[in-house]
Amino acid sequence: MRTIIPHLIIALSFFILNGCTVFKKEINKPVTVSYNESDFIVNLVPGFTQPKYIYNVLPEEIVNAFLSNFKSEGAATKNIKLVSQGEEADYTLKLKTFNIRETSRNERVTNKKTNFTQNITLHSVECEAEFEICDKKNPGRILRSCFNSKLRSEKIKDNSGISSILSSGPGPKLLRDDICKDLAGDVGRRIWMPITRRIAKNMK
Repeated sequence: MRTIIPHLIIALSFFILNGCTVFKKEINKPVTVSYNESDFIVNLVPGFTQPKYIYNVLPEEIVNAFLSNFKSEGAATKNIKLVSQGEEADYTLKLKTFNIRETSRNERVTNKKTNFTQNITLHSVECEAEFEICDKKNPGRILRSCFNSKLRSEKIKDNSGISSILSSGPGPKLLRDDICKDLAGDVGRRIWMPITRRIAKNMK
């Protein structure tokens, strides 16, 4: 049993890391897909006056993280040839939405020994992207939009005992400083799940 558990953990980790590839729809014959790199502009949305994460990196760095994984995942997708706008293509991708949003919430924490209660602010960061697909063989025909998002949130430092948090100093377990780049890269890769599904369905 002890030898099985590590293998299960490794297998699960591989499945999670490669989830977008696992759930991509197989394209049965070669198609060319074009995109316009100038469309890739990120919209930073602070949900309050003092955001903690969305201004830690430059917008260009967020766009590059998204675009890098978007292009590499597209290139790795069977029967997909990804080209720049202006080249001959079967389908055209138009980036309609690319947001990084930061929000916060207050969590009330009570020390059971002292009955001392304190509000702790926890921050969340979400990246979302949406593409529109145009079938070039049928001008004016727009396929169903393709959307993907990913969210990461701060948590209380010690989930096992709220009372110990206040005695050792309350506060959140912080996210990475460049979490916006991480999320953008993940969404840039994962967006190929709905893209391949839309194209595969249209080819039937």
